[in-house]
Amino acid sequence: MTAVRNLARVNGLDTIRLALAMLVVFGHLGFVVSLPDPESLAFPLNYSVAVFNNSLNGPAAVVCFFVVSGFCIHYPYRNGKELTLVPYFAKRHIRIWIPIGVVVAGAAWINVKMNILGDSVLWSLIAEEIYYLIYPVIRRVNKPSSWAKMIGFAYLISLILVATKPFAQNYPSFGLTGNWIVGFPCWLCGCLLAQNFDRFSAVGRHPSISKMLVWRAGMLLVGCVTSICRFHTPLGYPLTLTLASPLIYFWLRTEILFYLSRPPNPYLERLGMMTYSIYLAHVVSRYLWVEFWGSPPTAFWIRLLYFSWIAGTVTLFYVVAERPSHQLARLCADWLTDRARRNRPGPDVLSVSPAVDPCDRRRAAWK
Repeated sequence: MTAVRNLARVNGLDTIRLALAMLVVFGHLGFVVSLPDPESLAFPLNYSVAVFNNSLNGPAAVVCFFVVSGFCIHYPYRNGKELTLVPYFAKRHIRIWIPIGVVVAGAAWINVKMNILGDSVLWSLIAEEIYYLIYPVIRRVNKPSSWAKMIGFAYLISLILVATKPFAQNYPSFGLTGNWIVGFPCWLCGCLLAQNFDRFSAVGRHPSISKMLVWRAGMLLVGCVTSICRFHTPLGYPLTLTLASPLIYFWLRTEILFYLSRPPNPYLERLGMMTYSIYLAHVVSRYLWVEFWGSPPTAFWIRLLYFSWIAGTVTLFYVVAERPSHQLARLCADWLTDRARRNRPGPDVLSVSPAVDPCDRRRAAWK
């Protein structure tokens, strides 16, 4: 029990985030193998291809990212130790905004509009920035026993907002002031998961491989159903994906328990360190291909080359933009933390404690 409670980092999170990022990539760019139009196929192949296509649900993966993010932010502070505001904000903003600036500049260079406030990959990052900003206040006023009540209230406000546009199909349909409200209960579910980590991880019962596969297949099915609702019914993502976040909570809890007893694949964990770069840069990478070589290919071998191009440019973006921003964020946070400790007491310290961020492992493997 002690070993579990003292975990500085929760293994498997990078692998989970890598899988989610690939769902976003496949949702935007199509699968590695170009699949035929389901309407051109006979039963049951037509339904099989349709189900597979709908299972590659990028918006559902983004909502899963919200839950993972809430877990990562609250996990170090779940036991009520100290959070120093200035280093906290410096660390979050530097690591987020430097890569955004690089990708927006690159998109402008090839005349691609990356609308921060609109329906682009950046909308979710703006929502996360808002969550980071208000988290210290939430952590200050919230008691360990009241997370569920806060989530219930956030759900109520979210659903009221969704009801103002009951037929909105895309998740980011509510602008800068509303998108983050719709996703807020999902993010808080991640905070609740972190708050309950010590309790559920100490039980000692870990899911089997077969149970984990059932959960993963079930979550793909949830993504498939919500995608079908989005394109074939009046029920859009703002409603269906928000209502699905409790299922995401239990799925992520099962994943965490699974990796507590089984170490994740180290290669997938290393690739998972590039998740932010994958999420940010894959669309610009696609437009670069179109700029140089024309429309994305359908032939198998050329399509493999196309995805190799995507992987190469994303890796370059990670080396040039994301990894240096993480290193700078850690250096600034460490320097500001030391300075705050020397100057205590100060107004920038709350009574919640600093600890190691489970999603901020040292990137030594990439050096």
